Amino acid sequence: MTKHKRARLLVAGAIAVGGALAIAVPAGAAVQLQSESPARGIAKINKTAQIKANGAAGVVTIQVNCVPQRSFDSQVTVSQRVGGQVTSGVTYLYNIRCEADGTNKVKASVVPGPKPFKPGVAFATARVDFYPQSDSASREITFVR
Repeated sequence: MTKHKRARLLVAGAIAVGGALAIAVPAGAAVQLQSESPARGIAKINKTAQIKANGAAGVVTIQVNCVPQRSFDSQVTVSQRVGGQVTSGVTYLYNIRCEADGTNKVKASVVPGPKPFKPGVAFATARVDFYPQSDSASREITFVR
């Protein structure tokens, strides 16, 4: 084998090893992050919500699967058609500690405007932030007294 062929093979081998390392290292980091992360589908909104104070608030329950002893933030938004208008409200929940078994039921009190909530169909959206990840869920809910 000539000197030039050997040099070319050496360079090609070095490039191949470098490429393999470039692919393998980020994959290893992703596996590490994935192993510490909660399962997908971490946020779920209960189908039934409670009306409080004659519609001045609605209490929506969200179920969250999370890594035990970690904290998360959540935002819950509810919209409902009342008469000819859409009334809606949003609430923010901060620094909620995940329970030891990895599941939480969080009650979010949402204050509507411009009109009060009424019994019947509404639409809810929940966003849960586990930094650096997040998840969201949306569904039709039913307000009951």
